[in-house]
Amino acid sequence: SRANFNRLSNVIDQHTEAKLFVVELLKTQGNEFYQLSQIHKARERYLNGIAIFRYWHPSKRVIVTEESLNYESQGQSNEVKSLISALLRNLAACFKSEGDLKRTILLLDESIELEPYNDKAWFRRYQAIDAPRHFHSIPEAIDCLELAIKYAQTKKDEVYFHKHLQDIQMRYVKEMSGRQGLDQI
Repeated sequence: SRANFNRLSNVIDQHTEAKLFVVELLKTQGNEFYQLSQIHKARERYLNGIAIFRYWHPSKRVIVTEESLNYESQGQSNEVKSLISALLRNLAACFKSEGDLKRTILLLDESIELEPYNDKAWFRRYQAIDAPRHFHSIPEAIDCLELAIKYAQTKKDEVYFHKHLQDIQMRYVKEMSGRQGLDQI
């Protein structure tokens, strides 16, 4: 009946609000651990926050492994998607600090899939792609920076991203001219 549907809908909304509260708390704890360079603890908090919306078991303690990172995001509210996207970006930062650039990029790709207009995700992706400073990755890094600039939330961020773009473009031109010099030898 309609009354039962309304009661169920209300319970689901309360359930989602409770999960959002817990996930925000886990994100805050993860950020605090990250600032203290306790990367393992930060990563654990971010993974558990992500898992709450992927595999929610209210009566059990959730055991999360990194393999649990595949999930379906369809049907989730924008608030939930935004929160999961932030957790994915933060988790990516943990892996980047540990030198795992491949996993960093995969997590940022997942974040971008949830929030394609997020300047932080695009900027962090640029950083991960450019971290090894390989010549062949510069064009992809430039593409990421251009998208970060396009979606910049503030003028300050836009200026900051532009500086990085100028730096990498200069590096690219310098390396191109060096390579052309080698071709002439």
